[in-house]
Order: sequence, then structure tokens, then C-alpha cells
Amino acid sequence: PRAGQVWFPDSATKTAQALLDFNREGLPLFILANWRGFSGGQRDLFEGILQAGSTIVENLRTYNQPAFVYIPMAGELRGGAWVVVGSKINPDRIECYAERTAKGNVLEPQGLIEIKFRSEELQDCMGRLDPELVNLKAKLQGAKLGNGNPSDIESLQKSIEARTKQLMPLYTQIAIRFAELHDTSLRMAAKGVIRKVVDWDESRSFFYKRLRRRISEDVLAKEIRRVAGEHFTHQSAIELIKKWYLASQAETG
Repeated sequence: PRAGQVWFPDSATKTAQALLDFNREGLPLFILANWRGFSGGQRDLFEGILQAGSTIVENLRTYNQPAFVYIPMAGELRGGAWVVVGSKINPDRIECYAERTAKGNVLEPQGLIEIKFRSEELQDCMGRLDPELVNLKAKLQGAKLGNGNPSDIESLQKSIEARTKQLMPLYTQIAIRFAELHDTSLRMAAKGVIRKVVDWDESRSFFYKRLRRRISEDVLAKEIRRVAGEHFTHQSAIELIKKWYLASQAETG
């Protein structure tokens, strides 16, 4: 059995081919993104998982129709999948959104704390926040400065080690929760990774209206570029449409 939410060579190749076919047929693209990344086994590498991933990126980069990426309810986007379907690949065409309960980041919280919150950092945090450890460390420091009994010093050190071992699972869970807070859809919106948080029960209406607008803009932009010349970029055409619309609103208002 294969793990869920993972791109394998065959499924990644199918995704890349589907993107190519949709683009050729001039279809808008909707991606319900719920992947944790690409498979990374040796057999998968031999079977071309890297080539399939790069083909997905290339087909998204050259996609010429409106494209939407939506992380659904309780979904998550992580690892290589986070990079592959990002809006930065094709900012003129791809828009990213997420449901309120969705999560996204390159690393999962358990992996992130191994980099940002190593055992030494957690122990330093315990030493600042736990009153019992603060008291034990103060006694230990006083015993060392006062040339205390070696047995007392050893006893204090063992007490500190025991208290640290007792607190480590709790502080690890706190660190994981702190890392999880950086994966929320609200945080993604605040950092500009997604355009907006779209609730699941409003998503159908929202994307229907958004798609109608994007298609209308696309038709006008293509007509402007046909008249003005191909040196006129798609984004420049969209900005010109917005300028005309605002000017017409000012005249009628």
C-alpha cells in the first residue's frame, strides 16, 4: 500500500500530463491541493520522480488560462508540493487560497522544531521559566562558588537532570504547538503566501464569481495584446483594464 497525500512517479506524471492537456484545450485550472510532498525512495528516483516534478512546474509556468490553487478543509500542503504549486511560479495566472482549517509549510512542525527548537534551546527555556529549575540552578551555582560539598553538588546536578527529563515531553509539545501556529491559513494570508482565506461553505460561490471575472479579464487582456502587440504583457493589460474601470466608475459616480 502507498502513503496518501504523496506524489509518486506515476501520479506525478499523470498530473503533469493533465496540466499540459488542460492548457492546450484552453481550460481554467482548479487544484484542490492536499499533498505532503513527493516520494523520495531510491526506486522513485530511478523512475523519474524529479523529472515528473520539474514537468509539473514547467507546465504550471507556461499555463495560459486562469488557475486557482485551494487548500481545502483540514488539508495541508507541504514539502516539495508546497514549492511546485506556488503562485510565484506563474503570478500572472495562478492564485492561491486556503480554507480556515488548512495548513501549509515546507516542513511539518515535528521537523521544524528539530531545527529551530533543539534540545539545548528547550533546556534553556526550561531554565528561564520553571521555578524549580531556577531554584536548583541557583543552589548549584552557590554551592560551586562556595566550594560546597561534592556530594551536594552531584545531588543538585542529578536533580536538575531529573527535572529536565521530566519537563522535556511537555516543552516538546509546546514547541510543536508553537510551530503549528505558523502553518495556519491566517498566517499564510498575513505573509502573502495566499491571497485570501476562503471558508469551505462559501468556496463554491466565491470561486464561481472569481472565475467569471478572471475569464472576462483574460478575454479583454488577449484583445488588448492583439491590438497593442505581444510586447504588451498580460499583467500590463490587466492593469490597463483596472485603470479603465476605475476611470469609468469615477465618471459615473
